[in-house]
Amino acid sequence: MKTKHFLGIVASAWMLAACSNWDELLQQDELVAKQCVTVNAYVPDGTGSRLAFEDQGENGLKVSWKESGESFSVMTAEEAEPVTFTQTEGSEFAGPNGFTFAEGTDYYAYYPALDPEMWGEWNENTEQNELNVSAKAIPFDFYNQTGQLDGSMNLMYAKRSAEGDFHFQHMLAVMKFTLKGIQGELVNDVEISFAHESVECFSDGKVDVTGESPDFEVEASPNLVCIPTDELVSDGAGNYVVYAYLPPLAADTKVTITAYSEDGSYYKTWRDNFIINNEGIKAGYYYTAARTMDADGAENVLLNHTAGNVADLEKWIEAVRTYPNVNLTLTANIDWTNAGLDYDNDYNETNDSNWPSELWIAGTVDGGGYSITGIKIASGEEHQAAPFYIGPTGVVKNLHLKTVDISGMYAGGIACENRGIISGCSVSGSVTTLSSNYNVGGIVIDNYGSVTGCYNIATVKGVDSYVGGIAGYNNDGGIITACYNTGALSATAPNEGTYIGGVVGYNYDTGIITACYWNCTGATNGIGEDENSQTATEVDGTTVTWETAMEAMNTALPSDFGDWRYKQSTAENEPLILDKSGNNDYVPV
Repeated sequence: MKTKHFLGIVASAWMLAACSNWDELLQQDELVAKQCVTVNAYVPDGTGSRLAFEDQGENGLKVSWKESGESFSVMTAEEAEPVTFTQTEGSEFAGPNGFTFAEGTDYYAYYPALDPEMWGEWNENTEQNELNVSAKAIPFDFYNQTGQLDGSMNLMYAKRSAEGDFHFQHMLAVMKFTLKGIQGELVNDVEISFAHESVECFSDGKVDVTGESPDFEVEASPNLVCIPTDELVSDGAGNYVVYAYLPPLAADTKVTITAYSEDGSYYKTWRDNFIINNEGIKAGYYYTAARTMDADGAENVLLNHTAGNVADLEKWIEAVRTYPNVNLTLTANIDWTNAGLDYDNDYNETNDSNWPSELWIAGTVDGGGYSITGIKIASGEEHQAAPFYIGPTGVVKNLHLKTVDISGMYAGGIACENRGIISGCSVSGSVTTLSSNYNVGGIVIDNYGSVTGCYNIATVKGVDSYVGGIAGYNNDGGIITACYNTGALSATAPNEGTYIGGVVGYNYDTGIITACYWNCTGATNGIGEDENSQTATEVDGTTVTWETAMEAMNTALPSDFGDWRYKQSTAENEPLILDKSGNNDYVPV
């Protein structure tokens, strides 16, 4: 639910001189060299502004317009690209040559100017929140509202008045926090969260500004501002100083400050809570707060886990759900079939999953050649299903998932998305997509990273989209090397948009596939649809044998793959297994 914060226009701290007569300007028939507007800033007395200022300690901020070089964006109430006005001197801001204002049209301005490079829709391939520019809803990145005072975005907003000028008013307040009690620790980041009925949480760190009286839709989880390491400074007395920009908050809002530190062994936590009193936090005001941070030992997370049994693995699951950089090394095979926690992966309290779907992996999961047996994920027709989501720094290697039972809107045997590394892994059991228009892969649904030396023998079932023995969709930058599939493939309602591939369902125009093989029912090609002239070879037993495939895949394995290599196996549907080279006594798991 969107909640309105009406920012009343308060007395101007200063008014800046007008430029040319606006009526005359509008009546000009010819294009003019400059379009000049007057800018008035409404700033509460004794408070700060994004406009040029400097920290004055207890006296707050010294504020003034810069002499030149400022800029702001102007657009209509329609969805149109912004026009940039740049300060020439004082209050005069000039627009581009040839720009004219149309009478009867509402114009809105945003300061600082919107970055043209951020126009456009959300881009899944780059994982960047890009602005969808609109005069009716201007989103900006709430996580980037903090930093050095003269380089930050304390957003201001204006609507063009009847006289033709723009009257700016603040969107946010600036607060300086001095954090005490964490001396001597290398703090990674600080989160400032706030809880009140007037602030609603969402998921992607956005604030939408709409209308003449802006609405704030604070989207964070929880309602928070995150300050990265490079924006923490020292006050010279061993305390951290943080500048944060906050939306207007009511007087009874609860604020929590949390600082995190990683020392290589633990992810540590410090916390302080307080209630905003008096008049609350107002847009445009500058505040200071000295807070004593108390260590929260109960929330310290062990960063490096080993697991040789169910209890150990449960501890790692809870740790990585708190902090995705937590590492795991298996020391034995683990049977998860009748053990583990109950997870409601379809969000309807059925509790029919024994593994949480899409554990975010930013560290390393090293199976050591061991297996986890009996993972079940039932995420229903509206949610993704896969053991992991592997981020750009994440690695899952040398891990075998046996007799999995995975089903959901999307479904993947190892990962829903891989943006990091999957190597030396295998999957058996069943992987099933329940919904139309969604992809399924024996190892990964959508691959943006690298998948090397992996094989799938699980059955893979889709509905009507991309079905692949290794990957449903090998996306932009995806690389698949030395992998094979023997798991049966199928689509329950195939149509003209259905692509089934023994290795990859759909290969994007930059996807690379090298030395990959397949032999399974349900596929007629190694790649269902290919945009990049890649190949995956069928093992037909005559022209190409598994011995041929083994030699080619072992040759293609990169030098950093380690000592694992393919060797022949006598197991059904598992013609090759991964073994440590030279280990003749090795018993495959």
